[in-house]
Amino acid sequence: MDASPSQLQNLPYEIIIQILSYIDFLDALAISSVNILLRSCLSHSQLLQYRFKSQLASIQNNSFYTLDFSERLKVLRNSEDSWANLRIDFQKELPIQHSPFGIYDLTGGIYLMGDENQKAVHYCRLPSKESDPVEWTKISIDDGSSIVDVGLAIYEHDLIAVVTTTPLPTRINAKVEIRLMEFSTGKPHPQARHTNLFVRVVYGLSASIGIEIVGDHLALVTTPNSVETVARFCVFNWKTGVMILDYPVLPNTYSSVIFLSPTHILLPNASTATLDLFIIPLDHKATPPTASEGHKINEAYISPSSPELRLALPTIATGHSIRAIYG
Repeated sequence: MDASPSQLQNLPYEIIIQILSYIDFLDALAISSVNILLRSCLSHSQLLQYRFKSQLASIQNNSFYTLDFSERLKVLRNSEDSWANLRIDFQKELPIQHSPFGIYDLTGGIYLMGDENQKAVHYCRLPSKESDPVEWTKISIDDGSSIVDVGLAIYEHDLIAVVTTTPLPTRINAKVEIRLMEFSTGKPHPQARHTNLFVRVVYGLSASIGIEIVGDHLALVTTPNSVETVARFCVFNWKTGVMILDYPVLPNTYSSVIFLSPTHILLPNASTATLDLFIIPLDHKATPPTASEGHKINEAYISPSSPELRLALPTIATGHSIRAIYG
């Protein structure tokens, strides 16, 4: 059949809009310059305007949003205009009803804080307008462990990974574990085969943690106190509970984890003043947990001898040194 322009123009308006919803912004610009009907569709459809405005703003559509596309477009335009002109719509003080601890995070309009007793994390949904109520909710750990950090993948998996330390019977060492929980319920996450992942044993009762989650991968840097000589960078498949990668380093080498993609991880290295790139192997074999000294552990599939790539940072002035790099 000959797909001539006249046949396209004879299609119902709704079908033309649906067809145009599959193109990106640059293609829309090209089309609008060669056809009057299509330019009119692109200019007057709230759906298409919202889609292209979202592409330009690099945002993803929230499928749980209840507003229609005209209202979404209005909210998006107001938001972009506020950022462009640094215009603050309102200020609101949030009362804190607990003693805060050093854990905090902000993702997708949810603000999370730690508790001084290290037995719970508190969170609230930040208001979009001044009249929105704000309520604090908490997720608790009540088994004698202490919460030292959390990782979040709320909109992707409804996941909160709670990193805890638990004293061992000697009271000298502690085991570091990751509790995989549903953020919405505070219960064990149904997609995780093992909801408690053993990481390592540390001397003392505390450790410094850096944690990030992207897709099925959970990356973790653990730096124990000054007595120990080894810190670790590990990557888990949090759904299967398998440790995919395990890399020992000197303490204070790494402080944070940056996912460049679901398989590429960048770690700022304070010891060598470099940016270290690791690539997660896609063909890793599942290694079942094994018992060691009464604890459940996962044997790593790969322990690289060095990063895939190491990028040197600019030379710093004489007499200065890098204590830590955060990303």
